[in-house]
Amino acid sequence: SRPHLLNNFHHKLHDIALQALQDKHVEVILDDRAVLPEGGFPKFVQPLDVHTLRGRTLHAALVLTCIGQRPRSDLLGTLAPKAIDPASRFIAVAPTMQVCPYNSERTQADAICGGRIFAVGDVADTGASKLAVNGMYQGLVAANNISRLIGRQEQGAPVSLCSCPLPSDRIRLSLGLHRSAMYWRAKGWAPYIRMQTSSHQDVDLAMHWWFFTANRRVWSPAFT
Repeated sequence: SRPHLLNNFHHKLHDIALQALQDKHVEVILDDRAVLPEGGFPKFVQPLDVHTLRGRTLHAALVLTCIGQRPRSDLLGTLAPKAIDPASRFIAVAPTMQVCPYNSERTQADAICGGRIFAVGDVADTGASKLAVNGMYQGLVAANNISRLIGRQEQGAPVSLCSCPLPSDRIRLSLGLHRSAMYWRAKGWAPYIRMQTSSHQDVDLAMHWWFFTANRRVWSPAFT
């Protein structure tokens, strides 16, 4: 329904994604929204018409509905209802990933339940883009701080907690079986985009074994 693809990123990434789709003869409709029928679209193949808010009619055989998601923050609804922003339904957190009241300064001192509740990933309102790499860093920070809190409880000594690094937008956007775009942008900086090709069709997923030193012979860099 927005005028740009990947609207949370720089417009250059929209240009790259749109061109890749058009090169594959995919019709892309922007700045419009499908009218969701009562009960939703059928979950099986059958000819049907899809109507949009701007009055277009599209003929389809199968409709995949990819809208309407909301954060699963209701898990904290009873334990810490003040941590859930009533407008966005995201969970407020401090830089230490400790859950805080949504209308607080969101510092470590504001953490609720003694600072023993953490939230990471898409459900956490950190100001960072909802990307796997940001969720990974948040998880590492939360795990480190939980370990430090356990150590403090055992030793009875004060402890300082670590904070999540400043968020940056990083994504590897697949553009087909062999092409992708690496996008990186730090706050206040111009975006960096690098086009890549690979001989592998799995976006070089095996390299994660190499990163974690499971078997360095499984994968070797093969970008061209």
